Amino acid sequence: MKAYNETWIKNAAIQAQAENWQQQGLLAEADLQKIKTALPDESYQPIVWIKIGLFIFTNIAFMFGSAFIGLGGFYAIWGVWAFINAAAAIFVLELFIKNRKLRHSGVDNALLYIALGAVAGCFFSIFETSPNAVVWCMLPVLAVAVYRYADVVAALALLITFFYVLSTILFESTIGKMLAPFVFMAVSGLIYALVRRKDQQFKFLYWANCCWVLEVAALILLYVSGNYAVVRAGSEALLGSQGEIQFAPLFWVFTFVIPLVYVWFSVRQKDRKLLIIGFLCSVSAVITFRTYHAIVPTEIALLLGGLFLLVSAVLLIRYLQTERHGLTDQPDTDAPRWLKLQSVVLSQFTQQTLQQAPDLKLGGGNFGGGGAGEKY
Repeated sequence: MKAYNETWIKNAAIQAQAENWQQQGLLAEADLQKIKTALPDESYQPIVWIKIGLFIFTNIAFMFGSAFIGLGGFYAIWGVWAFINAAAAIFVLELFIKNRKLRHSGVDNALLYIALGAVAGCFFSIFETSPNAVVWCMLPVLAVAVYRYADVVAALALLITFFYVLSTILFESTIGKMLAPFVFMAVSGLIYALVRRKDQQFKFLYWANCCWVLEVAALILLYVSGNYAVVRAGSEALLGSQGEIQFAPLFWVFTFVIPLVYVWFSVRQKDRKLLIIGFLCSVSAVITFRTYHAIVPTEIALLLGGLFLLVSAVLLIRYLQTERHGLTDQPDTDAPRWLKLQSVVLSQFTQQTLQQAPDLKLGGGNFGGGGAGEKY
C-alpha cells in the first residue's frame, strides 16, 4: 500500500509539463490555470531550502524526544529503546502524511530515515556478533520502505544493500571472487533494463524518482564493475594477487567499449542521462589508461584533452544549430516518454478545448528532451 496520494502525484507531473509549455509560449496562461484547477495537487512540497531546514529541525526535535524516552531507563536495553524510537517515528510519519499532506517535504524524509536507523539498531541488538545478518534483515525492510514511501535515498540504500548481500555470497569462495565482476555487471545491466522499462510507464509514476536514481546507479555500477583499474584493485585486495590480472584484455575492452555503448544508445534512445554518464565514463577510461600506460606528461595530456573537448563542443553546437538527422542543440523539456501529452489529452482532463497556436504540435522533443519525443 502506498503512503502518498497517487492521484496528486500524477496531477503534479501533468501540471509541471503544462507549466513548461506555458513558459515556452505553447500554452495560454488561462489554460494552465484550468489544468491546475481540474488536476489539483494538494500535497505539501516546499522549496529545497525549506526542505533542508525542516529536515534538520525534525532530526533535532526527534533527538530530544528520544532522549526524553531514554530517561525511563530504556538506554540500558538498547534493542527496546531502538524499537520504541522506530515505532514512534513511523507513527508520527504516517500521522503527518495523512493529516498534514506531506510528500517528501523534509519532515517525512527525516522521520523515515530515523525509523530505518532505529530498525537497524533493533536488528543489531539481536545479531550483535553478526553484522552481515543485520544487512540481510534490512534488505526486505528497505524494499517495503521504497514501495510505500518512494524515497530516493531508501532506494539507493536498497541497491547498495542488495549488492553487499550479493558480494558476501560471492566472496565466500575463490571462484566467486574471480567471477564477481562479471556477476556484478550482469546484475547491474538487468536492474537497469527492469527499472528503465518501468520508468517509461505512467502507472509507475509513483516511483519515478526512485527509478531515475536506480537507472543512474545501475549504469555506474555496470561500468565500475568492468573497469580495469577497479577489477585490478579488487583482485589485489581479495585474492592477494600482484601485477597483471586474469582476463586483462577483456577488462580493457570493457573499460573503453562500455562508455561508447552508452553514448551510442543515448542517441538511439534519446536519453540525456545516458549520454552524460557515457561521457563521464569515457573520461574515466582515459584516466585508467594513463594510470598504467602514461604516454605523455600529465600537463600535456590535460591540455590536449581540454582543447579537444572545447573544439568538439564548438563544432557540434555550430553543426546542430539547425536540425540534422533528428538532432539539434535547441533546449527542450525533460518530460518522460509516458508524459507526451497532446492538447486533446489536456482538454479531456479539463473538459474544455485549450487554446494553441496554428499547426502547433505539443509533446515533441529535440536535443535535450531526455526521451520527450521522437526527435532528439
